[in-house]
Amino acid sequence: MPDPAAAFRLTPEEYLRRRAERAAKAAETADPERELRPFEEKFVHNVMMGAKPTIAAREAGYSKPNIVASKIIERPCVRNEIIERRKLRADKLAI
Repeated sequence: MPDPAAAFRLTPEEYLRRRAERAAKAAETADPERELRPFEEKFVHNVMMGAKPTIAAREAGYSKPNIVASKIIERPCVRNEIIERRKLRADKLAI
């Protein structure tokens, strides 16, 4: 008798392909200009204060900072905010 769950199992290659497709689709639909959410704002603030992403995520209140830190920092709106704040800091220090 065939295993009924076998149809739902993915090969490692298929899993990685689907994961890459989901990531690409998410990147396409992400709005780099949207306003930061409160947790993201706290995360960016902590990163700008010198915290590593995992520690910044923990301080911001994320429940699984080890997992979400890399995902948060990849978001276009968060990445753009960090870049902008670094530019402002560099401009202030140059004066």
